[in-house]
Amino acid sequence: MASTKAGNPIDWQPDTFRPSANFEPSLWGDRFSSFHLDNQAFEMYSKEVEVLKEEVRSMLIDAESKASEKMNLINTIERLGVFYHFEKEIEEKLEQIFHSHSHLEDHEDYNDLSTAAIHFRIFRQHGYNMSCDVFNKFKDNNGKFNENLTRDVMGMLSLYEASHLRINGEDIIDEALAFTTTHLESMVTDELSPFLAKQVMHALEQPLHKGIPRLEARRYISIYEEDVSKNKLLLKLAKFDFNLLQLTHKQELCHMSRWWNDLGFESKLPFVRSRVVECYFWAMTAYFEPHYSLGRIILAKIIVMSSVLNDIYDEYGTIEELKLFTDAMQRAIINLYEEFDKEMTKQGRSYSVDGSKYAFKEIARSYHMEAKWCKEGYVPSFDEFMSNALNSVGYYLLTASSFVGMGAIATTETFGWIKDKPKILVASRTIVRLMDDIVDYEEDLEKGHVATGIICYMKEHAGMSKEEPYGWPDDYRHVPASDYWHAPTAADYWHVPTFDYRHVPAVADYRLVPAVDYLQTPTATDFRHVPTFDYRHVPAATDYRHVPTVDYRQVPIVVDYRQTPMVDYWQVANQHVTPVSQPSVLGEQPMVNQSYG
Repeated sequence: MASTKAGNPIDWQPDTFRPSANFEPSLWGDRFSSFHLDNQAFEMYSKEVEVLKEEVRSMLIDAESKASEKMNLINTIERLGVFYHFEKEIEEKLEQIFHSHSHLEDHEDYNDLSTAAIHFRIFRQHGYNMSCDVFNKFKDNNGKFNENLTRDVMGMLSLYEASHLRINGEDIIDEALAFTTTHLESMVTDELSPFLAKQVMHALEQPLHKGIPRLEARRYISIYEEDVSKNKLLLKLAKFDFNLLQLTHKQELCHMSRWWNDLGFESKLPFVRSRVVECYFWAMTAYFEPHYSLGRIILAKIIVMSSVLNDIYDEYGTIEELKLFTDAMQRAIINLYEEFDKEMTKQGRSYSVDGSKYAFKEIARSYHMEAKWCKEGYVPSFDEFMSNALNSVGYYLLTASSFVGMGAIATTETFGWIKDKPKILVASRTIVRLMDDIVDYEEDLEKGHVATGIICYMKEHAGMSKEEPYGWPDDYRHVPASDYWHAPTAADYWHVPTFDYRHVPAVADYRLVPAVDYLQTPTATDFRHVPTFDYRHVPAATDYRHVPTVDYRQVPIVVDYRQTPMVDYWQVANQHVTPVSQPSVLGEQPMVNQSYG
C-alpha cells in the first residue's frame, strides 16, 4: 500500500506546561527498514515445507492408527505450531474420534491420566464438549484426587494444562487446577530431570492456554528435540516452517518501518512513541499465519495510529492544541483508511472498513473527553467514567480492525456481530480497562490525571483505600474481579458468526513496552510477570460441537506488555534447519543436527 504522509508540523506553544511522560526512545532504531529478504533461503524453506507437509498429511489420514495415537499426533502438530497446514484433516479426525464413542469418559484409553487430560484439552480447544466426568476415575473414596497421581509427572502436567479450559460450574476442574498447581510447585524443588523440570517451571509461569502461539511453538521445538520418542519428520517440518514464517514476519516489519518513516511523525511530533515493532508484534499475535499478511499490516498500522493519538491526548497537548492536532491527524488517518478502502474494494469487501473507521472516531472522542477532564480537574462519577473509558481502552477498535484484512472468512454477519457489541466484547474491554487503571494508578497520579477508575471509585466510597477497589470488575461494581471470567456471556459467545475465535485480539498497553524481541531469539525468557487473562472460562453453551472450528489456545491474551521481558525473535533468524556447512540467513550457527541437512 502507498505511503501515508502527515501534514505540516503543529505550532506548539513552547511556554505551555506539559505533563511529559518521558518516553524512552525506541530500542530498535531504524534496523528493520533496511531488512533484505534472503530469497534463496526463503525458497529453500518453502520447498522443504511443501514436501514435508504431504508426508505429515499422510500420517494424519492413516486409517490404521489407533485413536489415541492419532490424538497424540494432533497434539504434537499443534504444539509445534504447524497445525494451520492441516486444519481440515485435524477437524475431520476429531469429529470422527469424538463421535465414535458415545461415552468418551468410559473409554479404556482414559484410564491413563496424561491421555485423558491431553484429549480433554484438545477436544475443548476445538469446540467439543468433552465431559469433565472423565476425571472422576482419578479420585479416591473421599472425593479427592488420588495422591498416587503425583508420581506421574507428565500426567499431572497434562491435567494442569487441561484445567485451564474449564468452564463455569465445573468444580472438579477447579479442584484439578488447585491439586496440580500445588504438587507441581513442590516437584520443581525435587529431583526432576532437567527435561521435565523445564516444562513444569514454564507451565507454572505461563500455561499453554495463555501463551503467544509463535513463542510457544518456538519453545516447544526445543523441548520436543530432547524427547527420545520424537518424530524427526515432524521436528524437521516445524523448524523449516518456523524459519519460513520468521522471514515473512520480518519482511512485513520492514514494510511497517518504512511506512512509519514516511509519515514523518518523529520530526513533526517528536514527543510521541515510536512503537512500530511492538504494534506489529501485537498484530502478529492475533494471527501469525502467512495468508493473513494483509490483515497484520492493516491491524498494525491502526494500532500505531491509535498509539500516536493516545500519546497526544494523554500526555502532551493542551485543549487548544488538541483541536489543531485532531485536524492534522485526521488527514493522515483519512489517507490511511482510503488505502484500506481501495484494497478492500478490490476484494469486494468495502464494507469491512466501516466498523474500524467508526471505532477510530469513537476512541478519538473518548480521548478528547479524558483530556478535557484532566485539564479541568473534573472527577466524574464511576458510571460516567466507565461509559467513556470503555471506548478509550481501544478494545472495540482493535477487534473491528482485526477482521478487516482477513478475507472472506470475515463476512457482513461478522461485522454486524461486532457492531452490536456482544457481551464477550463488553466484558473483555471492561476487564482490560480496569486492569489498566490498576496498573497505571501511581503513574497517572504523577501525571496529574484526576479521572481514573480507582480515583472515581474512591470518590463515591469515602474512606476507601486505594487497594480496596482492586476487588472490582464484573458488573464492575458488585462482583469480584476473579469471578468475571465466569460472566454469563455464553449465549453471545457460542452463537457468533462463523470465524476463527483465535483471531479476536486482546488489548495491550504499549506506553512502556520494553523490547518484544520476537525477531531475534524466539524464546521467551520469563513470563512470570506478564498478567494474562483467559477468555475461555466464559460459561459455555450446552454443546460446543456446533461451534466453528477453533483452537482456543491461540486467542491472543490480554497482556500488560510493560512487564514483558526481552523476547528476542527479530534479529537472529534463529535455529535454521540447514546443514552446518551452509550459512544461515544472518550468519548465526544453525540449530539443527547435520543429519537433517
